[in-house]
Amino acid sequence: MNLQSNGVVKLLRRILLAALGATFLLHDAPARAQVQADAGTSFIEVTFTADKKFIVRGEETTLGKLPAQLKSAGATHATAVRVCVDDSTPEVTMKAIAGKLKSAGYSRILFARPRRAEASVASNAPSLPPPPKRR
Repeated sequence: MNLQSNGVVKLLRRILLAALGATFLLHDAPARAQVQADAGTSFIEVTFTADKKFIVRGEETTLGKLPAQLKSAGATHATAVRVCVDDSTPEVTMKAIAGKLKSAGYSRILFARPRRAEASVASNAPSLPPPPKRR
């Protein structure tokens, strides 16, 4: 079986290039917003703060001025907009943000919440019975 004719090699090459070219942005710096190029597409990261403001490239703005701020940051209508929101952000607010961006012509909108891992150890967990005794 020829792998090249099946396109498997091409697919693996695309996956590898996408993995090597991907840039991951951490959400520990809320004032950070960057436009990243990745295989012909780009995205811009916007942070939605607790006081209902947006931060784009370190500059604070409001919802009404957000599309103009995105445009001045270099975003086009083909640019994906990733809005980093807190866990407590209501769905109604996210719909309002998406509606404003869609009316301005942005069709690729992604909402990201901070990643958290939780683990717990139950102290009252039933213990396992002792192993059987060997004779």
